[in-house]
Amino acid sequence: RTHHTATRLLAEDPADPNDHPAPAKVLIAGGFDEDGNPRPTAELYDPVANTFTPLAATLTVPRAGHCAVLLRSGKVLILGGVKDGNGNAASYLDTAELYDPSTETFSLVEDPGDHGAIDKKMNAPRADAGAVVLPADLTEIGGSNDETDLVLIVGGRDQTGALASIEIFDALTETFLATDSANDMAEARWGLSLSATMDETFAAVAAGGMASPPKDTIEVFDQASRTWKTSLVTMDKPRAFHSGALMGDGRILLAGGQSDSDGDILNASADLYNLPLEMQTRAVYDDPKTPADESVAGTPANEKAKFIDVPNGQLPSPNRFAATTVLNNGFVAIFGGDTDLGAAKKLQL
Repeated sequence: RTHHTATRLLAEDPADPNDHPAPAKVLIAGGFDEDGNPRPTAELYDPVANTFTPLAATLTVPRAGHCAVLLRSGKVLILGGVKDGNGNAASYLDTAELYDPSTETFSLVEDPGDHGAIDKKMNAPRADAGAVVLPADLTEIGGSNDETDLVLIVGGRDQTGALASIEIFDALTETFLATDSANDMAEARWGLSLSATMDETFAAVAAGGMASPPKDTIEVFDQASRTWKTSLVTMDKPRAFHSGALMGDGRILLAGGQSDSDGDILNASADLYNLPLEMQTRAVYDDPKTPADESVAGTPANEKAKFIDVPNGQLPSPNRFAATTVLNNGFVAIFGGDTDLGAAKKLQL
């Protein structure tokens, strides 16, 4: 599989309440097959047995380049993507569906209506976008997620090109909320990584994405102002179709991807972006009492250098178009994708 998703599910309760829950399984859904056709199939990865089990149920429509996020209910929201490889307007999906692990089935997000069910659609079709569940109150955009999950959906592409726009999915009402252009990213991005954070204010990190050549820039979503801040640092290499994951210490792992427009240069390298440190430092330089020559723009190079680091070692092999999630043990699991030897079935940790 390439252009698929991997989503860690909620851990199942043990039969004996005195036992610890077993490590959660991972839902792997959709993606392109070897012939470039989107798959409707899905499978479950069991990290204890280290096995993959195909699901009997399939997605409501074949999808590749879609997004998937775990909701508080335990269901998985799957949205967008493409249904074929034609690249025309009809190829791009604006529908969403939910995977229910209790029944191991998929169902469209729809309004039952008085005259038959009507699909609830995104505000714009998009593929190769990013999505994360927001961690705290976001009343200015469309309600509070104290009682529901609000899912931030960012960027991607449609038949006209890259998108900078965002929208919000409200899991309680199962509706997509439109946002203003003032909420757009500074740069249109597709094939980006969008990672959750441990910060209730700076709630998501968008990194890289396709352009000519791919981008090396990073933007951070500020929930309080509903705007994006461009990081003062860039990744070690431009990356698109790479992996992004939140680590246990609050840093963001950005790994693999392609560094050129044609996909001839694949990366095995990685970056560790330290969001907490950058925002703590910027708070000092953003202080009105800070002299103008010591403002954010004048943050010393030795300070900025601490915001991003290169981890020890690299991926076992260069990779793009993979699906990534973090397992219960803290390991980052990278499933499948495209390597310098072609499409892969393997799992990298």
